[in-house]
Amino acid sequence: MCGICGVYNYRQLDKPVNEELIQAMTEAMKVRGPDDEGAYYEGPLGLGFRRLSIVDLTGGHQPLCDETGKIWLVLNGEIYNYPVLQRELMTRGHKFKTQSDAEVVLHLYQDCGMNLLEKLQGMFAFALWDSNKRLLLLARDRLGIKPLYYYPDFKHISFASSLAGLLCDSGISRKLNLRALNDFFSLRYVLAPDTILEGVKKLEPGHLLLVEPDSFKERQYWDIPLSYGKTFSESEAREELKTKLKKTITSHLMSDVPVAAFLSGGIDSSIVVGAMVEAGVKPKTFSVGFSDEPDYSELKYAKIVADYWGLENYEVIVKPETLKSSLSSIIEALEEPIADPAAIPGYFLSQLAAQQVKVVLTGEGADERFGGYRRYYWAQKREGILSWLSRIGKGFPKLADIFNMDFYHHRTWKFLTEPAPSIAYLENMALFTKSEREALYSPEMYQFVRDGLYPEKIIQSFAQNSEGHDLIERLLYLDTKFWLADDLLIKMDKVSMAHSLEARVPFLDHQLVELSTSIPFSLKYKGKTSKYILRQSMKEVLPPEIMEREKHAFDVPIAEWLRRDLSDYVRSVLLAENTRQSDYFNLSYIEKMLNEHQSGIRNWCFQLWALLNFEIWRRLYL
Repeated sequence: MCGICGVYNYRQLDKPVNEELIQAMTEAMKVRGPDDEGAYYEGPLGLGFRRLSIVDLTGGHQPLCDETGKIWLVLNGEIYNYPVLQRELMTRGHKFKTQSDAEVVLHLYQDCGMNLLEKLQGMFAFALWDSNKRLLLLARDRLGIKPLYYYPDFKHISFASSLAGLLCDSGISRKLNLRALNDFFSLRYVLAPDTILEGVKKLEPGHLLLVEPDSFKERQYWDIPLSYGKTFSESEAREELKTKLKKTITSHLMSDVPVAAFLSGGIDSSIVVGAMVEAGVKPKTFSVGFSDEPDYSELKYAKIVADYWGLENYEVIVKPETLKSSLSSIIEALEEPIADPAAIPGYFLSQLAAQQVKVVLTGEGADERFGGYRRYYWAQKREGILSWLSRIGKGFPKLADIFNMDFYHHRTWKFLTEPAPSIAYLENMALFTKSEREALYSPEMYQFVRDGLYPEKIIQSFAQNSEGHDLIERLLYLDTKFWLADDLLIKMDKVSMAHSLEARVPFLDHQLVELSTSIPFSLKYKGKTSKYILRQSMKEVLPPEIMEREKHAFDVPIAEWLRRDLSDYVRSVLLAENTRQSDYFNLSYIEKMLNEHQSGIRNWCFQLWALLNFEIWRRLYL
């Protein structure tokens, strides 16, 4: 795991790159790679690299070049099938000077040009410089496990694995992207390719960017399949999935240092840990709990799994006072506002694990591919409920407002009763609903975004992928493409790398994702059992108590803490004078939310958490 960066004066080829800028960008990403650094300069092009040494500890220095010295590479991530690729390339006459997985990318480029991306199995973001063609190739893995930011203007393009590195470029003005801000308060995160800063972009998952003299163009090389290919019977699906998942988890053990695992005691992380043991690795495991909040703690389930396999399990307990003292550090590590309270346990888990290991496996991605969310269950009921409501009258949906339903039930009701599927999805996923954002925004902010209060990219994606596909297929697609890539994976990368820890996600191997699309949804969510086929496929590695557990969200006691331990703190931040001067919000509405939440009239915890995160982020970055 590493950090990469670079600058290319693609419209000023006679202007040498600023070497001091490359050095500053590289230094700003030191936490992503504290073990080694490197740089390469050639006229208008400069590449920088920070290394966390995991594979080929002595020979994996970057930037790497081919035997001609004309093709150079910096890569962040892991190529899990590199031993197979290396053997294939050697049979065709290629000679390798290292045992680094990154070197196969150089030789694949020599062998098949841009088609090299079709061969790679792994998580990665890389930059490849072809001096002969004056071509810079930037690419990001299919699912978006590794981030890559870039900033193009009319003269140059700069890029980096982190915003901290990219913002060393003084040409970037730290101006807030108001459309991205609306995305954030709609969805809890910002949709790629936008970022929260005007002009700064994220390369989208499954995309590459070609930068040549006087031009650059982005194109997609892979997308999540929507339709089922081969349709499996239950027994076929069970055996196929078991074989593929065990093979995938084994491939993710590729390392020259010990590999550990995060363990929540849920189905996903328990499967990963069990498969690791079956593959011959007895990993250290790391779990998190919360003080004085036993209803939110899964430590007892994590202990069941660890004891079942005879593993060393290490625990960390997060207290509200610990969170308060660390909150600025967490938000700074995330780099963009992400209003997901799960960043809290992820941060402290990574901090704990990094004291002993450099690599962990996690269970991220299983919910989105194998039917882990309750909304998939309700999606099956939606058509019937809409038909029923059409017969009894239009006023009935307003019951959600009359009975003041809590966050989840209110949004489930919206999902079931809104006729347009794209709007139903957005209202179900909404942090602030459309009407709540109208109340939250200042007149100036509302005037700016009022015609785009619903994030257009989600609506467009529904329209483009609607014909011939049912609602559940589209939900799985959207959750993987947006919610997973722009929230869960970015969050995991940032909080783990803040502690120089590599987090791997075997459920998001692209071949496993493609297999998942061939399994009918009736086998993913069977009756009221979520992830049914996943449970059945891997039941041999699960303790009985875990096998029968219902899906349990990895919740954080934010509602209680904002009412009690963090009450004065959140009020002092959100109603402070410099918050009032930000011009984005209706402060009286924020005060109303605070009063209602802290008096117990209504639970506004997620909305207040988002506002708190944004305000602290604004002070840190703007």
